[in-house]
Order: sequence, then structure tokens, then C-alpha cells
Amino acid sequence: MLASSTIAIIIMLCADLLGRHIMFPYEVPTGLIATFIGAVYFLWQFTRRQKA
Repeated sequence: MLASSTIAIIIMLCADLLGRHIMFPYEVPTGLIATFIGAVYFLWQFTRRQKA
């Protein structure tokens, strides 16, 4: 539980930072960036092979 909440905090902080700096005069919504980060992480976990 602690690890998942820590990962979520890190993802949201990174998303907020990227959202403010990607297109400087404009702000990209944090939820949009977090969705992309989470989707990449999910696909990486989904395609990873399990070691027997």
C-alpha cells in the first residue's frame, strides 16, 4: 500500500512538472500527462515476460 501510494505521488509530481514545462506559455492538464505515463507503465507491465 505504501509503495503504490509513493509511486502515485511520484507520477503526479512528474506529470505536473512536465505539464508546466512541455509547452511553456501554456499548461497541459496534469491528468492528461499522468494518463500517458500510466499507460506506458501499464503496457510495460503487460508485455513483460514472467520468469518461471
